[in-house]
Amino acid sequence: MMLRRSSLAGLVLSVVGCGPRAVDTTQLHVVSFAPEKETQLPAPPIRILFSGPVVSDVEVGKPLAAAPLEVTPKFAFSAYWADRETLVAQPKEPLKKGTRYVVELTGPVVGK
Repeated sequence: MMLRRSSLAGLVLSVVGCGPRAVDTTQLHVVSFAPEKETQLPAPPIRILFSGPVVSDVEVGKPLAAAPLEVTPKFAFSAYWADRETLVAQPKEPLKKGTRYVVELTGPVVGK
């Protein structure tokens, strides 16, 4: 199988209402996300790791009806919690080559 260059030229993660400031370690925050660079995968999963548990054990691995994120430009994806701290969004189709996608956290994870 031949891999194509990524449709994901860049991924920018932002939190609503977040600006440049010191991280408050008493509140939940994003520790890391992937992919951070161009990838060889045509539909790479977006993985967001939080500083602490976001969901209970019973929610891990279950498909989410509504993911707490928005992507621009929009594309169809499914999402689930890989563990209590890691949100995964899997594109349902290959992404456009050379396109920068912005991922914005929404909903209850923003207020935690």
